[in-house]
Amino acid sequence: MSAAVAGWEALHDRIRADLAAARPVTPQVSRHLQSHHGIPSGDEASFLESRLPLLEEYEAELILSPLFTPTVEDQARVSPLLGDPPPSASAVEELVARLERRSIEAVVQCEGASVHIVLPPGIVRRYVRLLNLGERVVPAVRSAAGAFPPPVRDRLLALARTEPWRAPARQEILAAFIEAFARRSSYAEEKIDHLSQIVQTTGPERLGDLAGPIESLVRVTAPPSGPLFFDVQIEDRYAEGAVEGFGGKKTLPANERIHALAADLLSDLRAALDNGAP
Repeated sequence: MSAAVAGWEALHDRIRADLAAARPVTPQVSRHLQSHHGIPSGDEASFLESRLPLLEEYEAELILSPLFTPTVEDQARVSPLLGDPPPSASAVEELVARLERRSIEAVVQCEGASVHIVLPPGIVRRYVRLLNLGERVVPAVRSAAGAFPPPVRDRLLALARTEPWRAPARQEILAAFIEAFARRSSYAEEKIDHLSQIVQTTGPERLGDLAGPIESLVRVTAPPSGPLFFDVQIEDRYAEGAVEGFGGKKTLPANERIHALAADLLSDLRAALDNGAP
């Protein structure tokens, strides 16, 4: 068996195992069952076992989708199995078709019971699509992430495939931050999650574009309170009671944790800029 085929088999087996793994029913699913199907709290297992198979496929998918939406951790588990270039669209379709042909039985844990569910094809297809298998990770990110042990490295590679980062210019920004994390020994998942939110809302094209938003986040979270956000999108993301759209100005009460994360991100940014990143 060639290395390519062996890797493809391992990817198939990894996804199949993750889909089949036991997972608890979530409050979101419980609320959906109560509001849309009229079941009382605590009867989720009975519903999933007896009534779910009788529903239209789209109704079953609405119920199950929140349980089978891959997290960054799920995406990280497949990262070591994805090379450069990534799988083509046709290869991913072939993988989906193969998973659909072999029915996958998942386990949903409810209060006092575990329910075995044969996953609808649409759930399998959606799960694989959201793994972002076909998104390329640029060499700069791969090289920078290699400075970290596998669990962190794989999560960084998965992060690069997510929507905020997948554009090549954004990945170059991510690579500069990863290198700064390595030099400063400053990597933290919570911090990079905040960075992803900032990138998502501000859409930087160059590393230097993040200076204003991060500096304003540092100021606004400094006790007792700081000036208003420099960037209205960052304000809406972090301001207390923020709503959809960009309405009136808001202020953010002092938040020591966010302030510490933002200040550390600013130090990472300055280290990256000092290292010659544009």
